[in-house]
Amino acid sequence: MVGPRTISISILGLLLTASCGMAQQYQLGSLVPVSTLGTATLIPQPTLTAQGGPLIFSDSPEDLKATDDFPVALYRDEVQGKFRVFYHHENVSLASLTIGVAITNVSDHAELLMALGRGQGLSIYPDVAGQAALDGFLLTQRLPRFLTVLRPNQSYYAVQTASEKETASGLLEFVVVNLPDDSLPFPSIYNLSRMLSSDHRSGPPGTLSRADLPPGLDLGTAAVTTVAYDGSQPSDPADLPVITPGNNTRGTFPHDDRLGHFVVDPSAGLQALPVDSGRTGSGAMPGEYQAGVDTVDGNIQVYDNGNYGILYDLHIEVRNSKTRQTQTAAPNVSIGMLMQPSGGSGQYVMNLPGPRSQPLMSPSVNYKSAWWFYELQPHPARRDFELQTSLPGGSDGPQRLLFAPGFTGD
Repeated sequence: MVGPRTISISILGLLLTASCGMAQQYQLGSLVPVSTLGTATLIPQPTLTAQGGPLIFSDSPEDLKATDDFPVALYRDEVQGKFRVFYHHENVSLASLTIGVAITNVSDHAELLMALGRGQGLSIYPDVAGQAALDGFLLTQRLPRFLTVLRPNQSYYAVQTASEKETASGLLEFVVVNLPDDSLPFPSIYNLSRMLSSDHRSGPPGTLSRADLPPGLDLGTAAVTTVAYDGSQPSDPADLPVITPGNNTRGTFPHDDRLGHFVVDPSAGLQALPVDSGRTGSGAMPGEYQAGVDTVDGNIQVYDNGNYGILYDLHIEVRNSKTRQTQTAAPNVSIGMLMQPSGGSGQYVMNLPGPRSQPLMSPSVNYKSAWWFYELQPHPARRDFELQTSLPGGSDGPQRLLFAPGFTGD
């Protein structure tokens, strides 16, 4: 299991106690009682743009029981080119189970399989498993890795073995490329890897088209099957019977990324933006949710409530509305960034992309507290920041992002 990695600064640093007659103070990385933060102004909701390849989503049945006839398929669909897989399943079968995803070449020629991000978590605590999977994915995204060449009808497995009562959670991204000549020269592999690690493609960010590939290559097609088995690895995962669904969701969704832009005003006090709210009601942002299709249960329409497996790429602009001077330059005031799981509890991950970025992992936090995970330090030369997040398997949304100008924990 990939264990949670704590932030190097502190977890819940309580420096001065109320019994001394002084204010409580919290260090960066702490859990801060929401009751001490005051009332937040809601940031005008940005309209999100859905981009990227399809998302294969497997969370039903969430519990795998002893009465299930293993090996089984949990979900299956055929996809082309670049795609992401999210699975989250708990083993309550009274024995060890191997759980994960199998990718099968269903064409009549060889295919190259590469990974663009790979996170898997295993724990008796579902939220810990989900957090580890998201952390691993964010650490490896945009770092192309050659996996294998698949001959027709061959399969590649990305699985983990879960003991009784363990949850297996995965967030993985792959690319399938046709090899019409049954081989790929090294320069083409190098050029393909370089292209996949870059944002300079012909289509929108996160997409992949034939025009992006080295000459002579095309997007491949594969059968993607989430699987569970208790013995040897099935030789034909694309032919496994699909298990009866539970009460959760499984399906294929058209895009696995959401892009958005919003403004934080340093003069407006505490501000909030809910992310991955439920799709119904007033909480969801315009463009946040897309309907999917459950291809194994009659092509019914389904929704991923909470957008598990969907990566949010959020562009934050710091812009002060108070004075003429600060219309063109952000004031040099730090802005505390906190996250409150207003829908419940869990363990979460935030990432601020950059050359030295590293995903930040929260401790266990519930709706009564906010996790203080970062400080924006704007100055005249920089007032734009990037934030990536997703709702980890096993944790509750919404993630209520809080922006507190001048926050010091006093």
